Amino acid sequence: MTSTSLPPHALPTLRQAVAAGMPVFFLVALAGATDALMVLHSMHLFAVYVTGDTAKIGVALSQGRLGAIVPLLAVVLVFFAATTLAAWAGRAAGRLRGTLLLAACAALTAAAAPLAATPYPLAAILLVAAAMGTLNQVRADEAGVTFITGTLVRTGRALAAGDWVGTVMGMLRWASFLAGVILAAWLDARLAPYTLGLVAMAAALGAGAEAGWAWRAPRASKKRKTKAA
Repeated sequence: MTSTSLPPHALPTLRQAVAAGMPVFFLVALAGATDALMVLHSMHLFAVYVTGDTAKIGVALSQGRLGAIVPLLAVVLVFFAATTLAAWAGRAAGRLRGTLLLAACAALTAAAAPLAATPYPLAAILLVAAAMGTLNQVRADEAGVTFITGTLVRTGRALAAGDWVGTVMGMLRWASFLAGVILAAWLDARLAPYTLGLVAMAAALGAGAEAGWAWRAPRASKKRKTKAA
């Protein structure tokens, strides 16, 4: 039988996990913010929720609406191409992976911002889809930061197994996505023409933070080795 309370010895582990997970929570919140804008301004195409696009392709095929398939398939293919290219570029970039890919995500989103009329045109959605495909590859150990369904499945497994650290981390990821949605929707109600640009700015700030970490990490490691010697 699994325990129903968080043991005291797990608290330090939880604190460490939450601290280490902050960059991932940021990425998830960024995905949530982008998804909110898709829901508000693109009712038929999803740049983040590719599962929904795939379902719509199947429905259109079953109904013989072949013309509706083209933009849906374009979004899926652009997302897949971007995430594949980002995975390759990330491997080549080494410790600069996060900086490079978040900068690319920011650039793609910024390119879509001037096109962001309501509803978003296909060109803007394709650029955002490329940005989201890239976002999913920012962390080599965290593919799929936009997939909240998978997050809840893993969180349910952790809860069933009495893994409270895994449960809390999963719920924080879900809450991060929700927080991104709420913030983007709130901003969009007040700054609609500029909200996508603000998302791009957030991604650019994240790229700057990743660059700072990439610069500090080797220096910190060198200091530890010097003290050990």
